[in-house]
Amino acid sequence: MAAGGRAEIIILGAEVGIDALFKRYQRPRAGIDISTGIGDFDVYADVAIRAGDDFTQVYKLPEDQVPTCQPPITDPADPPKPIPLTTAAATYGVRSLSGVKTQAVFGANYARKYNDNDLWTVGAEYFYNQPGYPDASLYPGLLSNNTGVPQLNFFYTGRHYAAVFASLPAPYSWNYTTFTLSTIGNLSDRSFVSRLDYSLTVLTHLSFEAFAAAHFGYKAGEFRLGADFAAQTGTDPNMPADCFTYPAASFDPVLFDFGVALRLKI
Repeated sequence: MAAGGRAEIIILGAEVGIDALFKRYQRPRAGIDISTGIGDFDVYADVAIRAGDDFTQVYKLPEDQVPTCQPPITDPADPPKPIPLTTAAATYGVRSLSGVKTQAVFGANYARKYNDNDLWTVGAEYFYNQPGYPDASLYPGLLSNNTGVPQLNFFYTGRHYAAVFASLPAPYSWNYTTFTLSTIGNLSDRSFVSRLDYSLTVLTHLSFEAFAAAHFGYKAGEFRLGADFAAQTGTDPNMPADCFTYPAASFDPVLFDFGVALRLKI
């Protein structure tokens, strides 16, 4: 069972909205948004207020809590000491946050006519995500941790994001075509993705879409996710108590994405 409500009011020409959501077994959530015009710009802000235990976060386990494994015993009279595991699955834990957490968006758009019935639009946006990570140091624990459940949540991983876009709908005689160029960046880990979108309305309710995207910035950041792993000490799945050395490994970061789609509006 859930219930929500919204109230809107005009204050000095600005539209202000207040929202609340109540759901069984979940902390209440609240939000406030405002939008107005400043000169030729449309500006807006949206702030969400949520309980900290809505979010989970990985953390590095203290040394005394890291599991150990037993090296092979070659001399029963002098058995080796247990060795701490160094794999991400063993050294990272997951916990709920506490207190009150805020997520806020601030943005502005500008549109200009360049023909009788044609216009282009540009915009920029900043997103503050308080529950996000301030850097990439804990990212290995997002992919693998002692719960066995990945914690990577794209577009909500970092604490600071920014985006810019330019849109060109139906330019000149291309009345059924739209081009959009956008870039979004995780400012916390300095990784970015730029994308060009193309849309063509084939029939009234059917459109063809295509995109090409390029990833750049920090190799191990959210929008590239390359990594280098040194040799790690873990446990052999067939012999859980014995040490097992996993060789060094790496995987290349994402560079390009391409995609096509048909969208049917019903």
